[in-house]
Formats: sequence, C-alpha cells, structure tokens
Amino acid sequence: MERGPHTKIKLKLVGNYLTACSDVHGEDLTKFTYFETHAGDGITIVDGESIDGSPVIAANRGVKVVVMDIDDEKIDALIERLAPYRERAVAFRGDVCNRADLAKLLSYVPPYYHSLGFLDPEGPGQLPFSSVHQVLSHAYTYQKEPGIRRPELLITFPLKRIKQNAGLLQPAAPEPDDSEDDGVVGLPDKLLEINDAFFGTPSWRDAWRKTAHDSEASRIALLRFHSKSLVLPRHDSLARLWTTFSRLRRFGPIWVL
Repeated sequence: MERGPHTKIKLKLVGNYLTACSDVHGEDLTKFTYFETHAGDGITIVDGESIDGSPVIAANRGVKVVVMDIDDEKIDALIERLAPYRERAVAFRGDVCNRADLAKLLSYVPPYYHSLGFLDPEGPGQLPFSSVHQVLSHAYTYQKEPGIRRPELLITFPLKRIKQNAGLLQPAAPEPDDSEDDGVVGLPDKLLEINDAFFGTPSWRDAWRKTAHDSEASRIALLRFHSKSLVLPRHDSLARLWTTFSRLRRFGPIWVL
C-alpha cells in the first residue's frame, strides 16, 4: 500500500532509535527486544519506492524481534520476509485489542533486559487505552539499575482521525491539508466512543470543546491529555521515553514526556 512521506520519516526515526540502542548493547544485541503490535507485511511503498518496514529494519539491526498483526495476509508475508532472521525473530497473527494476544506478545519480552515497543495504529479504533495500559504494566527490572521500569514505547498518535471523530461532538477548525474526502462516515455516538476508548475516558471531550475552534490549540490539548494518561500511578518519577507521532503535518517526534 502506498504511504505518505510521513511514513518514511517515521521509519527513519525508528531505525535511528534502534541504532542507538544497538550501540549501547554492543555485541550482545540479544539483550535488546523490539516488539510491535501493528507490524504490517514488512514492506512499505512511499513515492513509488519500496522500503523496509519497521520489523525488517529492527531485524537488520541484529536485535531480538517479536511482532504481530491482525491481518492474515500481511503476517504471512512478514513471516516470509523475516525468515532469514528466524533464530531471533517471531511474527504471528494477533489483535492488539485482544488481551490474550497482547499477553502472548509480551511473553516474548524478557523481564530483565531493555526493550522498545512500537504501537502504530492507523486510527484510534486500533489502539484502545486498555491495551496501552496492558503494555505499560509489563514491568521489568532493568540491568544495572535497581527498581521497576517500563518498556520504552514509540506510539503513533493518529491525530487526523481523532479530530475527525471529535468533530461530531463539536466542529473542528479546518486543517490546511483537508480534502473533500476527509469527512467521517459512521454513527456519531459510535465514533465518539472510539475516541473514548483510545483515551481511556470520555474526559477528552472537555479539552476538545475548549479548543476545537483552533487547530493548533486542539492538537496540543489532545496530545497533552493523552500523554498525561501514560504515566502510571506510583511510577511517575521513573525515567521513561515516550515519543508520539502525528499523521498530520508534524513529522518527527512532536511530544516527548
């Protein structure tokens, strides 16, 4: 499937992060695990150019890889592309919204070594906050540092679709790259409930009502609301990296907590 230029930049950021982690672990790369919930088929087309998807990029870095995707055809293609790395790469069909499938993915992530997870939904309906919380709850004791830490995460924030859904609550300010085909289709109540599930609460609606008239203010408000939710009770003082990607104009990490 053809993707926009933001995808190439996103993959480059993932690759750069993996390179940095590889440098930290030196020759013993098996101490680092990369895991992904929306892995795709391992190849992406951008501007007519075929480039490696994130699971293949991770495998090429020499780290341990465990990934899943809900689509049978995509996961079959990905398993084939990861075949040269089968000794340290696992791919299987799994739904991030299914607790058992997500638990299976996390079972491959050692509780005593460094890990990076990539949660890359196309829209808010593909990543309920309950699933993010389940990943956050996968605690481990990191080598050479006492205490409990959490897996480091890169999370795609599907801002455009979130705003489209939210527009059914209160009309959004127009975006520069909006087109006639960008309107939402579906039952308003159901689409708002999708956003509720993504944020883990309907309280995001208050932030939206206050800022919907301003494109930039609403972007910041929604990101701030979501990122605050990522801090687990009793663990907010721990060192963690959160990077949120936007699918709308802002390329690269736009929110770091």
